[in-house]
Amino acid sequence: MTNDNGKQEQIRIEQYRQAREDWRHYDTLIWATPSVIVGISGAILGLSYNYLNDGFELVIRVVLLVALAVWIFTLLIALSKHRFFQLGRTDFFHQLEPAQMKTPMQTREQNTKPKNWCERQTAFTWLFVSVLITLIIALLACIHSVILVTANMACRLLTVFSC
Repeated sequence: MTNDNGKQEQIRIEQYRQAREDWRHYDTLIWATPSVIVGISGAILGLSYNYLNDGFELVIRVVLLVALAVWIFTLLIALSKHRFFQLGRTDFFHQLEPAQMKTPMQTREQNTKPKNWCERQTAFTWLFVSVLITLIIALLACIHSVILVTANMACRLLTVFSC
């Protein structure tokens, strides 16, 4: 009987280790996503506004900016899913912990509660908001480029018909 308890404890420890590795993996994915977004956004915005300025190049700019907006939206969804699975792993930790480990941690001073607005904020919430703002900026750049394409085409049509 004690051998079964030892095996169950080994299984629980292995499950805990695997869940810990999963949690770390999701954390890495969450914090790598903004780097990818910044890199790709910077490259596409730099390319589209520095080199694609006239005529048909404006249409290419619109296509690139739409692709950028779709890409950022996709990464925003991935970011949310990574956080969802990370929170699932956190719940799994709590289920694996024995009852004696669930007692609150004692500190010398019981001043561990957040005291102000900044301490109550979560990094993930602000990360999500910043990616959402980046998406909005990409969409506004796309709308701006569509307006430029439309104005450019209207100008060319007026030039053709005035002759």
